Amino acid sequence: METYETVSTVAIYKNGKGGAKIQRVTLKNGKGTKSVLYKKNGRVTRKATKSLTKSEIACLRRCRFKPKLFKACNDECLRQD
Repeated sequence: METYETVSTVAIYKNGKGGAKIQRVTLKNGKGTKSVLYKKNGRVTRKATKSLTKSEIACLRRCRFKPKLFKACNDECLRQD
């Protein structure tokens, strides 16, 4: 039984106002998800979740960086405005 989870938080400041972007990867029993959350004033303003592909899971197992892993989630979040 394999489990893997990582969370990355980035502070975002725009026009003097702050927020946060949280990128999360969860892998459990060969299946996994990637998600992006945008927070402002402690509330979630935008959220997108996608399933991991087989190639992304293979890269995570080999501890290799997959470029543009969160691009699809970021694009979907930015369309939610």
